[in-house]
Amino acid sequence: MNQHVSNPKQDSPHRIVQYIWLADRDKQLETNNAHLCLAVRFVQQKQLSSAISFEFEQQAEVADKAPPLIGQRKRSEKKLLPPVFITLA
Repeated sequence: MNQHVSNPKQDSPHRIVQYIWLADRDKQLETNNAHLCLAVRFVQQKQLSSAISFEFEQQAEVADKAPPLIGQRKRSEKKLLPPVFITLA
């Protein structure tokens, strides 16, 4: 693979400016890719959060339809918390 190595003594000023522009463009692309990755992660987290919220709303609706026991509040009135997974060592 032939690659041209910049030699300021042989290259014209226009060519040197072109090398600088290409380096800046590559850096900008790298930055854009990093920002895109962060944006994708943010959207994925929001989707996961929305999915969890939707699941708890569904659970609350099911709990509301269940007949309440005498002397107890409806289950949906209690604060719904996400399930906690405990690993026993």
